[in-house]
Amino acid sequence: MDSNAHPADGKPILYVEDDADLREAMIEYLEKIGHRVTGVGTAKAFYEALSGGSFALAIIDIGLPDQSGLVLADHVRQHTLMRIIMLTAHSTLDDKIGGYQSGADIYMTKPVDCRELSAAINSMFERMPSALRQTNENTVQSSSWRLMKSDWVLRSPSNIPIQLTSKEYELIMFLIQQDTAVISRAEILKHLDYPYNEYGSLALKSLVYRLRKKMDDAGCTFPIKTIHGTGYALSSPISIA
Repeated sequence: MDSNAHPADGKPILYVEDDADLREAMIEYLEKIGHRVTGVGTAKAFYEALSGGSFALAIIDIGLPDQSGLVLADHVRQHTLMRIIMLTAHSTLDDKIGGYQSGADIYMTKPVDCRELSAAINSMFERMPSALRQTNENTVQSSSWRLMKSDWVLRSPSNIPIQLTSKEYELIMFLIQQDTAVISRAEILKHLDYPYNEYGSLALKSLVYRLRKKMDDAGCTFPIKTIHGTGYALSSPISIA
């Protein structure tokens, strides 16, 4: 069954599992009993689905290829009202504690029986306030980008986190704090302590390129535009949090 097929009367669930066969089998079972399930195989696809859809529950496999499911769970807990079921092949006490500390409501060890997972889902929905079951109330979104001072993270309007290096953070903070719309290359080079020569210009271009690639990899539109022959400017508002 297509993982994007959604029975009209089901409950919206976002399920991330990198094993395609297991993911499709579980989705087929859950949809057969009336749930609406969107299945993805990577953390990147999870963030994209979260920003574009509405879900009441996330089922997250810890062992993903591009980012730990614990990070996803922490993101869900901090920025949505969704409930979380964690799935993992690891069953030690420390693993379970880590899962619960990341925000899991239920922690289940693989292999998970379809009926057991269904029972856990139904139990969670029965205990969930009715408002949280509505499809438009899962994601807390901001109208603009936010630069988080505490952990050097840039969050997209849909709350996708982009981890920054110190230089990337300095660049974005500098652009935010300037009064003029366009900031000259010379000003940026000076602020970043790059030499005012071709090597400094190459270093700045490389810095912007890496930032752009991070945004592209996360499925985000780059909020900085290049003003050729002049410098750089913000193409979207960024607030400081």
